[in-house]
This record gives sequence, C-alpha cells and structure tokens, in this order.
Amino acid sequence: MTTSRAVLVSCLLTLTALSFLSAEFTFPTLDSTEDLRRVFTDRSLSEQSLLLLHLFANNVRISKNNNIYPAFDPTNNFGNVYANRHACSSIPRIPRYVYEPRGLKNIPMENRARIVLCLYAVALQKFSFNDDVTALQSLRDQYDQNIDDTQLNDIINIWGRKQAPLGLLVSLIINRHGTEPTYEWKNCELQQIYVDLVTGDRGYVKILWRNVPQDLLNDDVAVVLFNNQLEPNAGDSYVYILQITSSEGSYDTNVALNEGLQARLHKYKKSGWFSSTVEEEICRGKELQSPDRVPVRTNRHIELQLFVRNGYSCFRVYIDDCDDWSSHFPNAWVGLYTSAGERTENYKQWQWVSKFTKGLNDGDYETLEHCTGTVIAPGLLAKFIVYEYFNIARTPLWPAKN
Repeated sequence: MTTSRAVLVSCLLTLTALSFLSAEFTFPTLDSTEDLRRVFTDRSLSEQSLLLLHLFANNVRISKNNNIYPAFDPTNNFGNVYANRHACSSIPRIPRYVYEPRGLKNIPMENRARIVLCLYAVALQKFSFNDDVTALQSLRDQYDQNIDDTQLNDIINIWGRKQAPLGLLVSLIINRHGTEPTYEWKNCELQQIYVDLVTGDRGYVKILWRNVPQDLLNDDVAVVLFNNQLEPNAGDSYVYILQITSSEGSYDTNVALNEGLQARLHKYKKSGWFSSTVEEEICRGKELQSPDRVPVRTNRHIELQLFVRNGYSCFRVYIDDCDDWSSHFPNAWVGLYTSAGERTENYKQWQWVSKFTKGLNDGDYETLEHCTGTVIAPGLLAKFIVYEYFNIARTPLWPAKN
C-alpha cells in the first residue's frame, strides 16, 4: 500500500466511523470549530482534522431523508470554496482558516491540509458513480489485482452497475472480496461479450451485439429481452427473443423503448418450426437507462430529467419538498427541443409543470411527470423554463447509444 493510498483509506475510515457514531448518539448542533472541540475533547482528533471537518460540514447538504451530498461536483472540480492564492495548480485550493489557523502558527498546515483534501476529492472522482465495467476493471487493476472478475461480478450484483465503484472502494477499505452475491447472474462485459440496447427508429429498441464466441454460436444462442434486471428467467417472462448466428450484428425490434429493459444472452433450443425454448442464461447486458437528471440552477432541491416511456419522450421533475414547490416557480414549464442550439422559443412540445402528474417517490424526492406525443430520438433534450423564455436547466442530449 502506498503512502497516498494509506492516507486516503484512513480518511475514509474516519468518515465511516463518524457516520456510525452519528447513528448511535445524538449530538448537539455544531456551529463552529469550538463546538467541534467540545465534542471531541476526550478523543484523539487533531486540530487540523477539526478544521477539515468544519470545512466539509460547510460544503454539504442534508436531504429530508438525512442523506448527505457534497455541495460541489467532485467528478468535475473541487469548487471555488477552497480558494488559496498560494496553492499550486495541482492541489485543490482551500480557505485561509484551514491553511493559516489561529494559534497554530508553528505547524506547517498549508500543504498538509491541501494534500488530505486532494486525496479525499480524488477518491470521490475515481470512485464516482458510473456503469462502465471496463473502467471498473481498470480501477480494480490499479488498486488491488487480487480481486478477480468473479469477485468483481459479485460487487456489481450486490451494489448495482452504477454504484459498483463505491462497492469496490468499500471492498478495498475493509478488504472483503469474498462477499456472497445477492444474485447469481454474470455480467457480459466481464466476459468481453457486448450486448447493448440502443434507440432505434420510431421509438423502438435496437439490439447490438459483438464478441460472441463461436462455441456459443455453434450450440445455438439468443439475445432475450426482459422488462428489467429483476425479471425471472422462468417461463415466458421475456418480452422478445432473437436467435443470433454471427459474433457481431444489430437488429431492429418492434419493442417500445422503456427504462429498465435488459438484454440477456441465453442458450436457445428450437423445438419445431414455430416453437423454441429459452434455456440456461449465459450473461446479462446493462439495463436501458435514460440520461442522468440535472439540477435546476436556482434551487438545489429540484432536478430535471428527460426519460422514455413506451417509446415517447417524457419529462420528469424531482422535487425535494412538493408542498413548497409551487411557490418557487408558479409559471414554470418544460420544453422539448431537437438540438442543443435550438432557441428557447422554438420548442417542439411543452407543458406547464403545474399540470404534470404525480410519479413514484424516489426516496429523497417526489416526482412529477409528463409524456409528450413525440417519439424519442437521438439529439432530443428538455429545458426547464421560467419567466417566459429564461432557461435555468437543460438535460443531456438523448444519445444514439444508451
């Protein structure tokens, strides 16, 4: 273990320990470093650590469900809150009270504090949520090559594809590689087999596949579509089946695009001219997901997403507090656009947010939804509009490849 990794792991373990403490004990409200000193009087927590805890506490937000989120994007930058004119460009900048603390003039704090902050921020960057299995394998190879693909597959099954980097980080910290998987399925990408679902014509699913081994093709194999990852293999629970005879190819189906659709590779047996049997599962591709939601700039508790339902473009607004929602933007509306450069008034379709219907609760958020009559297609995006044509949020473009 290198020095930087040791410091990083120690920092993360400290934060984990503090989170467990907060679950067991009720602490008074902390408003200053003096309050922190009183809490940690009998604990071996250094003055430098108190200052860094104060720094992080002032740059997070806590949802109504007590989930904690950074007030900046750790995957993009460290935020301007760490300003320090004397810091070099390769180390994040921090407030003056951290690098020149009162009463600690003889302690070389400046670089030490920035380096600890840098390591924490780098961890957030490296292990941030994504569903790229190849990137996950690279992270594994960088930090612990003793975790094999079977164990990595277990981490993906337990944590989910998008949170798997966080699961890997936890495995590295507590050195638990042999955890029991929640489910027994295997991920195709870990076997270098690629099965993808993308946006086809008229809002239908297009299947792409490549690197299917010849020995599987010789025994008959099919790509089978299921409504979601939790759908069982038993019976006829699948929504579409396509026998494939080549290692690479594509096929346009008549299945409407929906969030959660998943392609699985199965052994396949024809039992007559018009009948067939889906047999043993080989591996699974990732679920079809809409692009990530984006925050509405004037309010951190509102987010916007463009999603698909039955092949049509839909809007979803995530709201932290529905009761207070209408007072923020009584005349807000969301528009659908055909390109990022389209003028705000040149929308394809639109609807008042007040006329959206209530969607499912997302844990930290209530949701409001509206589906348009426009078929989903690559290049479409949604904008959140207030004050006539003032745009305060814009979703990513709908991708050609989901």
